[in-house]
Amino acid sequence: MDEFESCIFDACDNEKWWGAGVALVTLPGVREWQFYTPDPQLFMHEFCRVLSDKKPYPLKFRSALDPEWEALRELQSAKQ
Repeated sequence: MDEFESCIFDACDNEKWWGAGVALVTLPGVREWQFYTPDPQLFMHEFCRVLSDKKPYPLKFRSALDPEWEALRELQSAKQ
């Protein structure tokens, strides 16, 4: 999991045009990574490209429109 996180978050940090990793949420038995992207299709393409030389990961994806970044604000206020 550490290798996956480093790989994908480093790519987002260095290649800012396709997505931004904004949150890592850990719950019992679940880890959720949240990203913001201007284009979900492009994000998935680049996400797969970045991981193309890695073993398969058991991931589930879901997306939602959030142009005002409300989900991130909720997480930030929950931390306080």
